[in-house]
Amino acid sequence: RDRLNTELTICRGANGGVNWLSNGRPDLACSASTVAAQLSSDNPTTQAVTDINFSVKQAKTVQYELRVHPIPVKDLRYVGFYDATYDHDQSDEKRCQVGRLVGATTPAFNLGDKAPVTVAFWKSQKMPQQCGSPLKSESFAALKCVLDVKWYKSLMDSILHSDMNLLMPKHQINSSTKQFVIKDDDPAYIDPKVIIVGDSKG
Repeated sequence: RDRLNTELTICRGANGGVNWLSNGRPDLACSASTVAAQLSSDNPTTQAVTDINFSVKQAKTVQYELRVHPIPVKDLRYVGFYDATYDHDQSDEKRCQVGRLVGATTPAFNLGDKAPVTVAFWKSQKMPQQCGSPLKSESFAALKCVLDVKWYKSLMDSILHSDMNLLMPKHQINSSTKQFVIKDDDPAYIDPKVIIVGDSKG
């Protein structure tokens, strides 16, 4: 038992290091979160050791850089990518994992052309409750992504526009296009300010 506790302490320490690195490495965010869930369960398995070893190897061997692209203010578009896992085994340590990545891009993205994407922040987390279907986990991930992109856009608007007031009614906030559209037959869909990208399956 003492040996197990020692090994768990070592694993938690290693995963803590990976978690710290994930603040600047989005490629490590998911593994840091899932391994933490495995190690906090009542019956951690050797899979957690295998996963943390893989994470440490990835952190050491993968060369990674984040690039900030110079995007003119008039061309700013806000984009969020989301995804979610689903496991039929809905025990506590295997609850669905959801993640999103939020950043800025240009109108070229809306045209389907090659476009720069500056990553602003990212998050990977376990769902707070069990989910009964893949659609529920994807919907939760999409909701979190929309909320994060709206927060990021509001933050940028408050920085770029001195008269921006988050307490103002939406119709009083000047905007050249609608902030959010859903249906692709909406005229604002041609070049929306905010784009959410996912691969949800019904």
